[in-house]
Order: sequence, then structure tokens, then C-alpha cells
Amino acid sequence: MPKANELIALSLPIIGFAAFILALAFSIAPAQADKPSQETEAYCLSCHSNPDLSMTLPSGEVLSLFVSPEVLQTSVHNPAGIEC
Repeated sequence: MPKANELIALSLPIIGFAAFILALAFSIAPAQADKPSQETEAYCLSCHSNPDLSMTLPSGEVLSLFVSPEVLQTSVHNPAGIEC
């Protein structure tokens, strides 16, 4: 039967490794979306602010690709950092 000192000596590397893994897990920041860049919005809106922008789907349906800059500013996506 191993002595208490031997058990402690054997468990120290395991405890140290577990502490390292926990420290690493808590040091990693959760992923967050950054605030939308004005450049990205301006780039997207350079086309999508055109009310005539559309595409025709294979079914023949015409889909508008217009995005109103005013609506985009008040969209739930804007404060959440979701870009175009």
C-alpha cells in the first residue's frame, strides 16, 4: 500500500494539470461580434441602398435586394454587431 507522501507526490502533477486547464478555460474570452464598421455598412449600402436592386429566382419570382439605410440603423442586428 503506498504511503501518504507517495500518493501526494503522484497526485501533484494531475492537480497541476487540472489547474492549468481551468485557468486556460477561464482566460479565453467568449466570442462577441464587434460593432458594425461604418466602412462595411457603407460598402454594402453602396449597392443595396438602390431601390431598384433585385434578383430573379429560378422560380421567376423577383426578390428585392434593397436595404433602407434608415431601417438598418434601427434594426435589431445593428446594436448586436451583426454586419451585412
